[in-house]
Amino acid sequence: MMTEEQISAFLSGNKSEKTAVQKLRFTPLTPGGEQRIKTSIKHIEDVPVIVTAELGGAALTVREVLNLSPGMLIKLDVLAGELVTMSINNQKFGRGEVMVINDNYGIRITSVFKPHSFEKEEAVTGEQ
Repeated sequence: MMTEEQISAFLSGNKSEKTAVQKLRFTPLTPGGEQRIKTSIKHIEDVPVIVTAELGGAALTVREVLNLSPGMLIKLDVLAGELVTMSINNQKFGRGEVMVINDNYGIRITSVFKPHSFEKEEAVTGEQ
């Protein structure tokens, strides 16, 4: 607990004590070269990721969606044979061609986007 003198001194702002205020000075920062951590990615090589291929899309009204039933067809906004966009964990990474392998669908990769250019879809095209 505080004494009455301490409370009075606190409430009066304790003008008897002076606080030393000094300007803080920082040493100037010098730009350094971009430092990259050199490490092996071996510890993340077995982390599972989800790879998807977007075949196409269609714009429907709510009425059209509510009227969907088995056997109906939805026309997509891509032509047959057009390249599809591939994503890893919902991040676009390349384009490919839809193939049929036995009874399964597959994707032949035709281009991989340059790192950090996924939005622009700047592709690095490989040999086919």
